[in-house]
Amino acid sequence: GALAAKVSELGAWVEALRSENKTLQTKLRKCEGERDVFQKERDATAARVTSTGYGFVGSKVRPKDLAAAQVTGNTPRPVHMNSKIDGGGTIWENQPVVGLRPIGYLDSCFLEKNGTPRQGNVAPTSRASLNLLFGTNPAHCLDGICEFSHVWVLWLFHDNGNKRLAPLVHPPRLDGGKKGIFATRTPHRPNPIGLSLCKLEGIKGSTILLSGVDIIHGTPILDIKPYIPEYDNEHDTSCIRVPEWISRPPINKLEVKFSQTAGEQLQALMSSFKFFKTQEEIRTAIQDVLHSDPRSVNMRKNVDFTASGAKSYIFALD
Repeated sequence: GALAAKVSELGAWVEALRSENKTLQTKLRKCEGERDVFQKERDATAARVTSTGYGFVGSKVRPKDLAAAQVTGNTPRPVHMNSKIDGGGTIWENQPVVGLRPIGYLDSCFLEKNGTPRQGNVAPTSRASLNLLFGTNPAHCLDGICEFSHVWVLWLFHDNGNKRLAPLVHPPRLDGGKKGIFATRTPHRPNPIGLSLCKLEGIKGSTILLSGVDIIHGTPILDIKPYIPEYDNEHDTSCIRVPEWISRPPINKLEVKFSQTAGEQLQALMSSFKFFKTQEEIRTAIQDVLHSDPRSVNMRKNVDFTASGAKSYIFALD
């Protein structure tokens, strides 16, 4: 009788465990379902915020990012900055990280890297604007800047896709040759900071109007400084030297011609341009971009752009 009672007790205990296991399995499936929903929502959010527009650093859009995006009239998107890039060495990688906060995000006529001039003076007709986000009254930060004709713009190469930094790089003007990374202006740098000298076209409230830019749309701007020739130019020109591959590069300028069809297509698109108001302005901007041959060394050497090759170089402007 005692054994039968013990067996009955163990049977009840087993049934209780089975019931509890079913409950736990049900909860587990519910958690997995919630996890799947969360992942889908996260992926959908990531897809929505990756369009060109206002940039932010990190994996989530903060309320201040959404507010700034509303001010600039753009869609927020993440600034792609690799947390660790191979090639710097252990000593460099162990150095402290210094944080910088953008003062605004550029609204540029260049929508992507393809076709963007490598220097601003290559395309003096290019246009951009910067709406300041710093300060409770950003317009006060610009008081007096209209007294200057040009400004230095410091910015972040936020659209770099490289996973590794190389000590030797291929400057486009060398047409295949190599130079040390700090002897060039490559965007792929240990600290990807850009420096551009731009012409100041005017100020509208808290917005700076610029020309002669070499910066793509959505770029985080770190600082604006006035250009002062007395301080920024070396007056003793006898001590200035530049290598021959800069002063006399081994690549040729391109002759740019517009066909009748191209002219007609431009005329049909005039109403859609934001920065350029006349066909002459947009023609000049396109000529400026193509005249200095914006193609990479690899494209220049290995891709057939002749009529028989049927290859096209595509870039976006305005």
